[in-house]
Amino acid sequence: MTEEDFDMVMRVHVKGTWTVSHHVARYWREETKGKPRAGRRIINTTSGAGLVGNFGQTNYATAKAAIAGLTLTLSLELYQLGVTVNAVGPGGLTRLSATVEGMGPAIEPDLLAADEYHPMDPAGSSPLVAWLVSDGAQHVTGQVIRAIHDKIFLMKGWTEAVTVSANEARWDATTLGTVLATELFGTRAPGLR
Repeated sequence: MTEEDFDMVMRVHVKGTWTVSHHVARYWREETKGKPRAGRRIINTTSGAGLVGNFGQTNYATAKAAIAGLTLTLSLELYQLGVTVNAVGPGGLTRLSATVEGMGPAIEPDLLAADEYHPMDPAGSSPLVAWLVSDGAQHVTGQVIRAIHDKIFLMKGWTEAVTVSANEARWDATTLGTVLATELFGTRAPGLR
């Protein structure tokens, strides 16, 4: 991958997402002049590549992870304006994902009957998006949700899973590895501390 390829993907995905959000936020802020109005929505698009990683896609995965972070921060910044900000990670066999070896041909949603179900239909996330823009979703903000096949996944990323403390002291680099292995990662038996 060239540096230009990395930068291009960042411009398209991260800057493109930020730019739209930036302009609509400025518009809404001016329009409300401090009077929040419910029903405003920003729904960003992320990807499993950015949420769980994907070999060979450092540029795309990084950009999509950045969109998840942008979503979380925008949800905090725009909440007082009555804006909800969420990200959807759709699943489907699109023309882009069909380029990956072994994936098979893309599913063209307009070739499926209206009531026909296909697990890899890219339109499978559309009902989720429709609900997120509804009045019933006014309380949902700062969420990353994946819609894959017939399942919807609420993603919970960077949360504090395990904590260790140095008991009000500076960590010692020579003993830190043992503490991390036994108490944080659980890769070493606690008795070996």
